Amino acid sequence: MKKILAATLGLFMFATGANAEIRTYEGEGIYVMSDFETPEIAKERAKSRAEKNAQEQAGIWVESYLKVNDRMVIEDEIVVLTGGIMSVSDVKYKIIPIDESTFKVQANLTAQIDSDKIPNWLDKTAFERTNLVEENKKLQQANLDAEKQIEELKLKLAQATDQTQREQITLEINSADQKLSANQKVLDAHNLIVGGEYSQAIEILNEAIQLDSKNSMAYFQRACAYAKLNQAKPMLADLNIVIELDPQNSMAYFDRGLAYQALGNVPAAAKDYQTAVQLDPWNQQARLRLEECQRVLSIFQY
Repeated sequence: MKKILAATLGLFMFATGANAEIRTYEGEGIYVMSDFETPEIAKERAKSRAEKNAQEQAGIWVESYLKVNDRMVIEDEIVVLTGGIMSVSDVKYKIIPIDESTFKVQANLTAQIDSDKIPNWLDKTAFERTNLVEENKKLQQANLDAEKQIEELKLKLAQATDQTQREQITLEINSADQKLSANQKVLDAHNLIVGGEYSQAIEILNEAIQLDSKNSMAYFQRACAYAKLNQAKPMLADLNIVIELDPQNSMAYFDRGLAYQALGNVPAAAKDYQTAVQLDPWNQQARLRLEECQRVLSIFQY
């Protein structure tokens, strides 16, 4: 995740360029839209499911490709890698009535995988790959939790008889829909970061934050993108917000330490590394960075 700390590994190099292999996959996703939901939201949900379907197919090939080239990575890494190198080229939608109040929205998409992009993942440090995997898990779980909440609210709405209660539940569903849309954009941006599309990721994260200004994951991912672009000041600003929203986020303190260190504020960096270690004693990178800052502080007597 961090160019600031990257120690490039010596890795087996795949054949690229003329020997690149581009594979095409088709995915289908279906979402049942209630009468109070907008077609835009329903299409977004259907597309997300179609992308997941295509990604699962592509992941089988990515795993096979890695084995053929004598590179073994864990299953969780394959999921993140595939999401980062898959690009959607075409999406078509169908809206099919089920009854008077519900509709089935079907998304069919075409996506490509380019083998030339695979070495970029293998060039990342083990620390960076582990962090990207953990972030992906958090984002996927956030989406599942939001979807579950929406389904529970829909069930409550179907059972509600009082009009005032129905209106209140509908408002709650609209709010949950907006948060889920923000979460999906954060996940999309995370995939772009994995694929090296940092500026595009920032644009999508800006949209996510407009939808949900309290989404700490959106600010965290945007900080990661700024780090890759060596923009320490906006990275620092976003991490300040992350820590305000999620004060137990150890990686936010670690990354803020990197931003402070890049800006020359060694005392602040050391303080954040210390907090990162306290929150996550297994973070060896934070320990190393803390020791580095402490050596500097002892020499220059800040």
